[in-house]
Amino acid sequence: MITLRQLAHARTLAQTGSFRLAAQVLHISQPALTRSIQTLEAALGVQLFTRLALGVELTRFGEAFMPKAHLLLQVRDDLTREMKVLKGLEQVDLCIAMAPYPFDLYGPEVMASVGSAHPGLQCRLLLGDWRAVTTQVLGRDVDLGVGDLTPTAGDARLDTELVGQHALHFYCRAGHPILGRGELSLVDLADTVLVGTRASVRLGTALVKLGGRAGAFDKTTGDFVPAWEVNAIEATKEMVASSDAIGAAMLTQIRHELDTGALCLVPVHTPWLRLNYGFIRRRDSAVSAGALEFMAAFRERETALNSQEAELRCRFNRRDPAAP
Repeated sequence: MITLRQLAHARTLAQTGSFRLAAQVLHISQPALTRSIQTLEAALGVQLFTRLALGVELTRFGEAFMPKAHLLLQVRDDLTREMKVLKGLEQVDLCIAMAPYPFDLYGPEVMASVGSAHPGLQCRLLLGDWRAVTTQVLGRDVDLGVGDLTPTAGDARLDTELVGQHALHFYCRAGHPILGRGELSLVDLADTVLVGTRASVRLGTALVKLGGRAGAFDKTTGDFVPAWEVNAIEATKEMVASSDAIGAAMLTQIRHELDTGALCLVPVHTPWLRLNYGFIRRRDSAVSAGALEFMAAFRERETALNSQEAELRCRFNRRDPAAP
């Protein structure tokens, strides 16, 4: 009979490529691991690993076997976790994946508030591009994703909740040559280097009109990739401040730099340049108590953000993107 313990042993051996290293990871003796793998191979009637002088490698049977073994182990882990959630047991870890814009707004702040309220909680906050967040949710690598909802449209495996819809504004360094040209159109920004995170197809179809220097489409995903791709909003601002590249941000995110004069808004009306982010989670998984608390705290800050953005639009004389 094949056991989940044997599957776990085989997975670790495949990952490490060494009986010695796998035994150390599993905290068992090397002879015990060898017996476990031999018993598994005997039950299957095939050899999963080729023994080499410096380790092991998967046979063609092993290559076919490991993905299914990994899936079974993942189901076991998910089942164990969900039973704990349903029983109301204390959660021991919380992992959230966030895309750059919501992460920069208050991701660390919200995670810190949840972690402070539960000292025993092991917290992980991951920053990635829009697609990476969805991929991590689908792969069950995280409890919750916060990112662009465009890539999730029509995916029956996911539940989503729209949380934020906000205008983005192009900005540049003080003294940029483009600032002396009056009110601009998108065509006027042609061949301007764009710095920031990749954008989904929804925004990419417009951004690509900026010209070849701005960025290009990723042929694999359909995303628009800026000429200077970076996920951290703070890094984007620094790069813009020290070059002739332009970036895009919410007014809240560049308010300090606008006040000091380090950065300036590019005078162009782009009502289509909007964020649409929210919560992303697997439909077949229970929501942990920690994730629910994170979501509630995030929604609370989003309400205040809406008022703040409206105030800043008036202050900096920016049109409401929802207006014609």
